[in-house]
Amino acid sequence: MNRLWYAEVELEGKLQENEDDYLRLMEILTEDSATVGDSPSGQVSVRIALEAGTAQEAAREAMETVTYAARLLGLNRTVLGLELITEKEMDRRLDAP
Repeated sequence: MNRLWYAEVELEGKLQENEDDYLRLMEILTEDSATVGDSPSGQVSVRIALEAGTAQEAAREAMETVTYAARLLGLNRTVLGLELITEKEMDRRLDAP
C-alpha cells in the first residue's frame, strides 16, 4: 500500500541569481508539487510530494526525480542531503506553533 511522503533533496551548487532558474525547476517538477529554494547552507533545496510503499522506495524516487530535473537544466546533480517524512509528520510540523 502506497502512502504520501514529502522529500527535501539538497543538491550541491547554487542556482543563478535569476528567479527564472527557480521557476524552471519548479515547472519541470510541477506534477510533484515541488517547491525550490536555498538550503540554510545556500545550496539548492527541492521539496517534492510523492507516493511510495516504503521509505526506501520514496527516498530512491525522490533522489531520481530531483536529479533528473537538475540534469535537464544543466545543474549539478550531486545529492548532499535528503529528508523524508510522512504526510502525518508534515501535518504535525505545519500545525506546530
